[in-house]
Amino acid sequence: MKGFFRVVHYLLVLVLSALLIRIVYYGFSLLWSDQHPRRQPQPYQTDLVDEPQKPSPQEIAASMNTLWDMWDEDHCRALMAPSAIAFDCTRQHLQDVASQYIGMMATGQHDRFENLAYTMVYMENNKTATILYGTPAFGMNIDANRSIYDTTQCKTFTEIIVTDPLHPYVIHTQMTLDNEGNVKLIDSLVTDKGDWAFNATGYRYWNSQENWDPIPEDKRISREAIKAAGDAYADRCNDVTVHVPFGIPCARLEGGAYTGRGNLSANTCNIGGLPEHVPMTNRKYVVDEVMGVVDIFMGFTGLDRTRPTEGTPDSHLFRIEEGNIRYIHTVSACFVDGCGMNGTGIPPGIGS
Repeated sequence: MKGFFRVVHYLLVLVLSALLIRIVYYGFSLLWSDQHPRRQPQPYQTDLVDEPQKPSPQEIAASMNTLWDMWDEDHCRALMAPSAIAFDCTRQHLQDVASQYIGMMATGQHDRFENLAYTMVYMENNKTATILYGTPAFGMNIDANRSIYDTTQCKTFTEIIVTDPLHPYVIHTQMTLDNEGNVKLIDSLVTDKGDWAFNATGYRYWNSQENWDPIPEDKRISREAIKAAGDAYADRCNDVTVHVPFGIPCARLEGGAYTGRGNLSANTCNIGGLPEHVPMTNRKYVVDEVMGVVDIFMGFTGLDRTRPTEGTPDSHLFRIEEGNIRYIHTVSACFVDGCGMNGTGIPPGIGS
């Protein structure tokens, strides 16, 4: 019974406490309202706001014309393709890119090659490879190099000669840039021991005897004429009726063999015995009007006897002076050592 009365007592205390709190709150509310009277709402004046109006078709057309005047076709094109318009493929830029490539080959470090596109593709002897583990990653002691620049196609060509006994090389490389000035393709022919007529020491020596200075401005010819001279040589290998504009003197450096060794001042490249009925396929060009040079990557059909119907990876570099061929440099990357000759010797007209 005592427990029952104790519960009733607690409940009564709670009720009285709640009632007291309510009375105190109500009293303070009355006091606040007397000191801070509530503001009366102001009537909304609808006559101060214009009724929204739907524009007429004529007003819409006028607005569109105004926008078109502000953003003409050139502005729209610039917005859609800003990088294509902003980049100007200059000779200086191509020189910088070629210099970066040579630096990468010398050091084996690609991280300093600032103008490499993220999607860059590296090809080595017509096979997809990588600059992380391929020849560019090795580093090499470069004895000589030469580059040409094609501002029309935004391409470069570089020739690298290495005579290091540990691993000699002769490398021909074409690079193609994208519309932001970065290299999107490095296409290299890397030749070393076992490739066609390879002799890096001979290649370096005979190269040093030649003059590849820029062509004087008053003697420069068009890129079409330069390209045509190189094509004539390649076409002649398949069609004996094609006339090739060999100059006098003219010399061909092939692997390490040199046709001009007998007479540097009066030798001719028209030595007879050039290949016949041999297609030179899949040609890729770099043309430099300032230097009078064209490099052609091509497939030399049947040069490697183990694959008689395929084009052996080949590069022919032509120096054209006053419309005639002055120098020819060639490198060919065999599929197997010795291009599958098996001691049968070099075919007539090749490597002579």
